[in-house]
Amino acid sequence: RMYRLPFFVVDFETGGLDPSLHDPVQVAVMVLDADTLEERGRFCSYIRPDPNRVSETALQINNLTLEQLAQAPDPKEVLAEFAAFLKPFGRGLFVAHNANFDHSFMKAWEAKYGDESVNLKGVFDHRIICTVQLAFQKFILHEQLLKSVKLTELSDFLKLRHNAHDALGDVEVTAQLLRVCLKRG
Repeated sequence: RMYRLPFFVVDFETGGLDPSLHDPVQVAVMVLDADTLEERGRFCSYIRPDPNRVSETALQINNLTLEQLAQAPDPKEVLAEFAAFLKPFGRGLFVAHNANFDHSFMKAWEAKYGDESVNLKGVFDHRIICTVQLAFQKFILHEQLLKSVKLTELSDFLKLRHNAHDALGDVEVTAQLLRVCLKRG
């Protein structure tokens, strides 16, 4: 394998598309072993957003309501749990489908709610792996099997069960997609 660091497959469901204007409403991560790509653990939580930082459209897409999210844990608490869950695995590679989107929400979340005791320092390697790019190379450039690398279309193509617009459902499919893309041959 090229990397010896574990893969941290991450997905955020968000209250909109702009991390400077919108809050995350759910986060999930699955840890995959660097060599075997076997699952080593998973974490998922809803996050209570600032009601002024979520759009109605985003809530509808995620099939959530502000009333449901009002019961979710505080963002700082979830950030602390997320960091505490990942730290025992050591430094890992950030992996996501459309990685820049999720990475930008993670950085904004940490900037807003992190401090000296609650942070992601040392958790993520500086390298980011985007399964959109991996899938594009594999399924469009090389094999010419698909016209789109949307996660729902990839999960249909790979015959994977997919609970779309749910952070854990998206992480499960993204982890499977990573395994398919990294297989040799």
